[in-house]
Amino acid sequence: MSNLIKCKGCDQEVSPDAKACPKCGAPVKKKTGCLMMIVYVFLGLFLLAIIVPLFSGGSSNKSESQSSTHQDASIALLNIYSSRKEVNGGLLITELENTGKVGIIAFQGKWTVKDDLDATIAEQDIRFTSDTPYLTPEGNKSPHVISAGEKLVIINGTDDSSGSPKDITLATAKENLTNLNLSVSLMQPLDNFRVTRKISFEVEKVVTQ
Repeated sequence: MSNLIKCKGCDQEVSPDAKACPKCGAPVKKKTGCLMMIVYVFLGLFLLAIIVPLFSGGSSNKSESQSSTHQDASIALLNIYSSRKEVNGGLLITELENTGKVGIIAFQGKWTVKDDLDATIAEQDIRFTSDTPYLTPEGNKSPHVISAGEKLVIINGTDDSSGSPKDITLATAKENLTNLNLSVSLMQPLDNFRVTRKISFEVEKVVTQ
């Protein structure tokens, strides 16, 4: 009698092998043995071991792909020209090159010039977006994608022709500067300061094709 179980419907003791209670007809719910419970636990752990790596692997592959794209994008500083004898102030022309493997739609960076005591002498934020006018012999070209290996110059200055000075940013190829009545040969290249000054350029954000 010790193996009998109670019916959930009427508390009548019935055999665990019975399909229904002989008194009230309620179905008999059989107990699950310890062995079956252990089997279910191991089966659940086995399924988790298979499913979890599939999802985490997909996420990892996506992250690796995004990281690879970011590594393929690279902007290098070639030179800086100023319309004054010193680097700070005046019209600044920053010469850059896309040294990466992909086209660049936009980027943001900053170059800094420091003396031998590590004091900042000059610094300039450099931005290039789809709204930046790109000058060509035929006129303005916007938006412009900086292709891999392409060199360009970013011009930062002040336009006071309207009576109220405002900052301007233009981009073009170095050879197009003559069309703007500018010549880097008449400007002071930053190369002359490399002996006593440290130049750094940090790219903060890049948007690729």
